[in-house]
Amino acid sequence: MAGHMLKDPVVEEMSEDAVLDTAAALASTVQRAEVQLLRVAYRWAVLHDPARPGVLDPKVAVLPGREKARQYGGEGTAPVSEFAAAELGVRIGRTTHAAASLIADAQDLHHRHPVLWARVVAGEVRSSYARFMVTKTRERTTLEAAWIDAEVAESADGRIPWTRFEALVVGKVAAAAPELAREKEERARRATFAKIVS
Repeated sequence: MAGHMLKDPVVEEMSEDAVLDTAAALASTVQRAEVQLLRVAYRWAVLHDPARPGVLDPKVAVLPGREKARQYGGEGTAPVSEFAAAELGVRIGRTTHAAASLIADAQDLHHRHPVLWARVVAGEVRSSYARFMVTKTRERTTLEAAWIDAEVAESADGRIPWTRFEALVVGKVAAAAPELAREKEERARRATFAKIVS
């Protein structure tokens, strides 16, 4: 019964060429929609910048349980009123956490990864590749993020397999701040050792 309800008579009658053409058109629509969603999330962050008049009352924000400013993106991005992610999440059918990640990624792309963002807007890079990269660079300084942007943006268009792209990003992130990378590895090693011992 459920399978019968999901059938689409138009799709059922498509030829092979029509199926492939439709699939390509739908994939292109999804890619454009993902870019637009990043643009909208960025605009939402701008509209909820606590420095804008009327967004947050500084006298009220200090009281317990009141909305405060929150840093979603990395260094160099503006804070956002903390309830903004919840409002956005409700409207797009995602959790507050997912909406906060979308806002953070949009801010980072605009301010910390201009080369990558230009390629995303041009339709040359999928948003999933861009969002992976900005998530991995969030703890880096603005200068380190810009260096990683210049090093990786050209390879973010799917020309290399996902696993190689992932390794490239992780490698460049480590190269941008080797001391921090060593500290993280050491913490992870200690955590693993502690689990084995206990």
